[in-house]
Amino acid sequence: MRRNEKGTQIAELAVVLPLVVFLALIAGEGVGIVRAHQVIVNAAREGARIAVLEESKALVEDSTKTFIKDMATCYMVRNGLTPTASLPSSCSSGVDVSHLNCETYSATVDTSVSFNGGSMPGLKVQVTCGYRLSYLPNLSWFGVPSTVPLGASVVWRRFW
Repeated sequence: MRRNEKGTQIAELAVVLPLVVFLALIAGEGVGIVRAHQVIVNAAREGARIAVLEESKALVEDSTKTFIKDMATCYMVRNGLTPTASLPSSCSSGVDVSHLNCETYSATVDTSVSFNGGSMPGLKVQVTCGYRLSYLPNLSWFGVPSTVPLGASVVWRRFW
């Protein structure tokens, strides 16, 4: 090592370390978004699966369809994605509501879906969530939004 190169490692670390930390934060947020989206897709699928069962016929014909929406919400809560909306009593016990991930949340059930030119009835469950980012919004100078809109809709055929 030449004498005039002493201390270059410290200078290089000072330049590269913030970039590496920033890339790690981006990767962490990306993983969180992908995981949250997968939970939302599975929540919509779970709500639709329950809704198309023969035993759920009376619940689907209910005008509010609250039971189906509650099942989708409970699936999200059990998998660590907590909406700011009021939680159903069936799944709110033992839930840490201090860390809310969904700033906006909705679950809708549409029974007017049909397949094959209207001869086969269907059902559509749609779940949306404004997922709150954890790390990047703290870097306000970067202009990152605090929430990312995520959503999924699942359409299944009813056999009753």
